[in-house]
Amino acid sequence: LGWEKYYLIFGITDETYSLVCSSSDSVAQKDRKLYYGLVTLMDHCYWITGCTVGAVLGHFITFNTEGIDFVLTALFISIVVDQWLGTKEHSPTITGFAASAACLLIFGADKFLIPAMLTIMAALLLMRRRAE
Repeated sequence: LGWEKYYLIFGITDETYSLVCSSSDSVAQKDRKLYYGLVTLMDHCYWITGCTVGAVLGHFITFNTEGIDFVLTALFISIVVDQWLGTKEHSPTITGFAASAACLLIFGADKFLIPAMLTIMAALLLMRRRAE
């Protein structure tokens, strides 16, 4: 993808990832670079606009945020289920769950996230090297 790869990495969001994964089979190989770039750019602009509007209007609108923390959990569960059903290779998902559970037991609920992410990253890099 050339230099555009760095913007694609910088601009990735949940929405971008979802669109790119769900449409990768329907986009022609020659059009993927343009498609990935435009989806990332539009989603990036939507995020900036939405955050700006939210920051401005947030001072004027109040609402009860109780239970909103579950929304992110539900989002990631739906992404995992979609990825699980969409591929035959489940070792990355199993690795993520196993590393997270191990780090949760070792470090506790308040301090497991960074060790879990580092463990998952290391495990996936090792798995990739073996596969190559």
